Amino acid sequence: MPPPDPAPLSLRLAGSTTAEPLLAALIDGFASEYAHVSVSVQWGNATFVLRQVESGAADLGMVTGTPPQSVWAAPVALDGIAIVVHPTNSLPGLSLSQAQSLFRGRFWHWRDFGAWAAEDEIAVLSREEGSGLRASFEALVMEEEPVAPTARVMFDGAEVVEWVAASPGAVGYVSHGRVAGEGGEHPVKEVPVEGVLPTADSIADMQYRLLLPFYLAAIQEPEGAARLFVDFCLSREGQAVVGQRYVPVRGKE
Repeated sequence: MPPPDPAPLSLRLAGSTTAEPLLAALIDGFASEYAHVSVSVQWGNATFVLRQVESGAADLGMVTGTPPQSVWAAPVALDGIAIVVHPTNSLPGLSLSQAQSLFRGRFWHWRDFGAWAAEDEIAVLSREEGSGLRASFEALVMEEEPVAPTARVMFDGAEVVEWVAASPGAVGYVSHGRVAGEGGEHPVKEVPVEGVLPTADSIADMQYRLLLPFYLAAIQEPEGAARLFVDFCLSREGQAVVGQRYVPVRGKE
């Protein structure tokens, strides 16, 4: 006699917009193995995701950056924060201090960096308050100083990539995995930081300085469907999904 079908389960997820490409891919992989689990997901910035987790409105959340100690958390992927410009911008690279000055708005023209751009006036892009990516960028680059008050605020990474690709004078920051997954639809140029480009290898060996971890977070140790999802994300199959665009946290077993 065949074993009975597993009882139906439900799983409520919340994901940050930076984590959306990864979480969506993991949900697809999970659904193919656990068809008896019904998954719903809400999207927002990191502050929204953690609020959903802490209030019990979500069983699990995925955010970038390190979650607060008040929640249970497990790393599932590693990425880098890429500084991006238009493909025609000749900027060869930035030191961390140059990047800080650039995003603080202390320079107005690309020629001040010895670079040529079809639009010489610099247009700085940033993310909204509450974004985990913005918090990580400000901690790693800005030394907790805010970006220029004149910066144009974007509400997800796709918007940053699209804007920079269409604006020769623009500069922004975005998840490297987001850029790697665009497939040339909205081409942008990733800028070396301290002489190192964000790549899977430079992120994995931590040569690239602007590292961005992805975490799953819960109000307490996950159980039931939430535990199944965590275990899938950290399994060989789940980490293979991670490795399509990001750096896995677990090596091959």
